[in-house]
Amino acid sequence: MPEKKSKKDFREIKRNLVNELDGFLLENDAPKKERNQALAELDLLIKQDLSGAQILLEQYKKNTQNSKEKPRAIVEKTSSDKVQRSANILDLRKISENKKISKKDYRQIFQGLKLPKIKLKKFTSSKKERVSWNLPSLPRINFNFKLAQKLAIFALILAVLLSPFRLLVLLGRIQDDKDSIWQLGKSGILNLQSGVLSASENAYQTAELNFQQALENFSEIQTVLNQYDQWILEAGTKIPLIGKQLNVGTNLLKVADNISQAALVLNQKLQTDESLTSHIAFLEEQIKNTLPYLEDASKSIKKIKIESLPDELALYFANLKDYLPRITNSLSNLEEVLSVLKEVLGESQEKRYLILFQNNNELRATGGFIGSLAVLDIYQGEIKNLEIPRGGTYDLSAGQTSMIKAPQALSLINPYFNIWDANWWPDFPSSAQKISWFYQNFGGSTIDGVIAVNAEVLKALLEVLGPQEMPEYGVVISADNLYSVIQDEVEFNYDKELNQPKAIIADLAPKLLDKLLHSSAEQKQIITTLVEQLANKNIQMYLNNPETQEKIRQFAWSGEVLKSQKDYLQVVNTNIGGGKTDNDIYQSIDHQAEVLDNGEIVNTVRVTRTNKGMENNPLSGIEGGNVSYLRFYVPQGSQFIEAVGFDTLPAGYFHSVDAKVTKDPEIQAEEDAKMIDAASQTEIYESLDKTVFANWVALKPGESQTVAIKYKLPFKLDVSNPLVNNWWTKLLSGDVFLDNYSLLIQAQAGAQNTIFNSSVLLPENLRVVWNQSSVKDKMSVSNKLVTYTNDLLGDQYFGFIVSSK
Repeated sequence: MPEKKSKKDFREIKRNLVNELDGFLLENDAPKKERNQALAELDLLIKQDLSGAQILLEQYKKNTQNSKEKPRAIVEKTSSDKVQRSANILDLRKISENKKISKKDYRQIFQGLKLPKIKLKKFTSSKKERVSWNLPSLPRINFNFKLAQKLAIFALILAVLLSPFRLLVLLGRIQDDKDSIWQLGKSGILNLQSGVLSASENAYQTAELNFQQALENFSEIQTVLNQYDQWILEAGTKIPLIGKQLNVGTNLLKVADNISQAALVLNQKLQTDESLTSHIAFLEEQIKNTLPYLEDASKSIKKIKIESLPDELALYFANLKDYLPRITNSLSNLEEVLSVLKEVLGESQEKRYLILFQNNNELRATGGFIGSLAVLDIYQGEIKNLEIPRGGTYDLSAGQTSMIKAPQALSLINPYFNIWDANWWPDFPSSAQKISWFYQNFGGSTIDGVIAVNAEVLKALLEVLGPQEMPEYGVVISADNLYSVIQDEVEFNYDKELNQPKAIIADLAPKLLDKLLHSSAEQKQIITTLVEQLANKNIQMYLNNPETQEKIRQFAWSGEVLKSQKDYLQVVNTNIGGGKTDNDIYQSIDHQAEVLDNGEIVNTVRVTRTNKGMENNPLSGIEGGNVSYLRFYVPQGSQFIEAVGFDTLPAGYFHSVDAKVTKDPEIQAEEDAKMIDAASQTEIYESLDKTVFANWVALKPGESQTVAIKYKLPFKLDVSNPLVNNWWTKLLSGDVFLDNYSLLIQAQAGAQNTIFNSSVLLPENLRVVWNQSSVKDKMSVSNKLVTYTNDLLGDQYFGFIVSSK
């Protein structure tokens, strides 16, 4: 039996025990192993003592039942002088007497407490008395066992005081592990960067190894962190010295691990030799599996303060913080694109398309003269049939059983409307429907859609796929000689007896298509090239399926004329009788919008065209130069003011037709409503929900010419009424009113060498308070002038909000 201790001896041992443990655990030079062992013993002690209170309650209940009394909690409020109140270890140290206690005495104290193991039952009160357990004012429970009461209080105090102390010691251990964590993290990031580099060079096996090694690095970090409970890590982020690094480190780990997982998924390749659509479906699934990792990484990286990182990591993660949201959005869009491509390539059923080869050296509204076309049957990405008339589109003229009156401007070369001229409207869906009508009504089969491909696409693909040998013609076609070789074969070198000038196109196209669909080594460059050509309108698509066509429209692949709530401009050149000369034309479009004091806006558009071609060009047009029917598409309802600088072509150049010839309803509707400005002979009419101003420009080699159109817009800036809702109006003080101006400028498909400049002049009473543009660094805002300048390679916009103050 242990020796019985007096009350005084027990209190003294208690205080000395706390002092001993306190001092030992606070020693900075204490060996880690012994500190950990001390912590383990303290954990066991606390667990035993915390259960002591419940055990004592059961003991009291048992005694009261033996004395035939109902169980009842007797609660008394304890005065402040009877209870030692402590919020931390320093409070306990104040009452200690610094008397040391041996390990033997320590064991005797707690081993001498032999408490029965009792199964706890529900404790109830016989009266409706309110039992108060308010902490830290611990209640005094009136048990007969005085020593047990004080032990219970002591155990509770230890639980409150030693838990944060244990946390500090464990966080000290995390601090010790910091160096290894950072080193593993840097190794992981280095492996991740190496993987990206290897993947960009198509070294997929090396990339996969790099990504796997990165994951292993980050897994090792996680193994280190797993030594600590999650609550300790979370609490550690709140402690000033350790928390900042711990918080950054855990977030960095989440970011890097998620990105490595995403990279590993994206780098996987389909091992089996399946169809093209199967590869696309596989890539679509990869993206779907990757997006959650990138989204989680985006959330985690927002929690990181870049300035908290070491210099060698700060720049990397700063770029990553900006890059992650954009790549996530891009991959999400790509997932949508791939779903459309599967449909276009005939994943579930065979598709038939009419492919238009447009020569943008002879520019037309949708990109170029349709010199050749093809009928393509495709199923699951495999070409099942490809038919290309060796005589070009003219081979289809035999099937046209009725003559249709051409637009007046086209009668300069041909009074009749044919399929090769049917891309008359700059809105590709409108032109595609007309071409489809011609094809299907004059001998062709039903088709699922129309796809236009400009000559620039062939050149871009040859740059990726490499030169193509054409032994039957004795030439090798490359990106550098494409135009000259094709032009020579089509115009001069073809067999005049067979009369198949487009035979070389019929022979070249299948070879390029086969390379395009089966070249795995250059697949990324091919995809990049095709996306660029779609964005620049060198490829345009119209499909009969409304749902798929709507997605194509959202991707901006449809080549349609867009709607605009404010200002709009598209300048459309149509080469009529100008030969193959448009590659020699350089053009600048200068747009000026002047906002008058009353808010009305007057636009002036100047177009300067320069012919840099050589003289005596055998492929030039009328009078040895370039002839263009120039159309200005502007907001519907715009009022013509004047036009200067245009050419007037002699009436004798135009062909007349029989009055009984069939008239196309869309063309006839436009021409019946057409008006002519007497001074400039400018045509004014409505088309595609726009107002159109049209006239002629003829240029010989070496010549330059500037033409201008002036008109008033159908809307004005209204600064007398607020643009905002009523609740916002209340926040605006003293007659401050807002309105906005924007310009959507659409590029013509196939047009090259064009620069666009715009300037908006503001009156004295207005100033710009907000602005935005499709290419931010191309826009400039000064006191009363807003400018925008850029190469016109695709559709663009800019806009701003003005205030009356």
